[in-house]
Amino acid sequence: MILIVYWLLIFMNLYGIDLLTISSNLAHGAQSLCLRQSPPGPHHHLYSALICGQSLPNSILKMQLIQFGLIHCLVVSGAHLLFLERFIQRLLPRPLIGPALFLYSIFSGLQAPVLRAYFQWLFSQQSHSKPLPRNPYQISLISGLLCLALFPQWILSYSFLLSWSASLCLHICSSKSYVTKHIALYFCLFIFISPLGSAQPISILSNILLTPIVGAILFPLSFISFFFHPLLKISDLAWSLFLALLNQLPHAPISKIISPSIFQLWLVLWIFLLSMVFISFRPSK
Repeated sequence: MILIVYWLLIFMNLYGIDLLTISSNLAHGAQSLCLRQSPPGPHHHLYSALICGQSLPNSILKMQLIQFGLIHCLVVSGAHLLFLERFIQRLLPRPLIGPALFLYSIFSGLQAPVLRAYFQWLFSQQSHSKPLPRNPYQISLISGLLCLALFPQWILSYSFLLSWSASLCLHICSSKSYVTKHIALYFCLFIFISPLGSAQPISILSNILLTPIVGAILFPLSFISFFFHPLLKISDLAWSLFLALLNQLPHAPISKIISPSIFQLWLVLWIFLLSMVFISFRPSK
């Protein structure tokens, strides 16, 4: 049934119905409602970014996050969908997790990285079914292609490309130890994150130390505080401590070591992804 709905959407797209405009209008309304509910206070912009997908304003904090390779923690991405899935699976029955994740995707602006991650999660839950892909590389491929079939304009989206490449690298490095995984991720993603100026070696250390804090503490605490304001004091204190810790990391100037075009990055990603699909493919017996 899920695939029937998706193919119907693709059919609508082929016959001139602009899905991007329709979905953007829907997501804009939902995101505006989310932003109106964002709690006030010194870290209002952090809650709005983390929960509602609002872009961070240009600031020293944003420069620090880029410098330390942590911008993915505060810009709505596939990682946030995984953070939320791990959090709500303890609270909701299994059949409600998918709809809850989709609602989050809508209220955070239905952005390309989140929708791609949602499709990937959805296919991974259904991978026992024979018509669907079974290994993570095939799932990554079909999820990304589905997004492009629905929204061809996303071929120009750097955030979509970066999300797809990050997902691929995470699967490649998943069997390694925690520290080794982050070192391998840095080299795997080096060319993809270089246009941001965040391909600095210090980002290995910052991701090892701080990403788990965001995923295990700050995201769930912010999510609960967003709806239950009495916890805001605790949440604000946690964010203040996190920002203080961020300021203790050694600073390095932001510099773009290399700056490939988006066409070159897509070429690298396709070679990389198709190679992994080919290597991991096992014909059914």
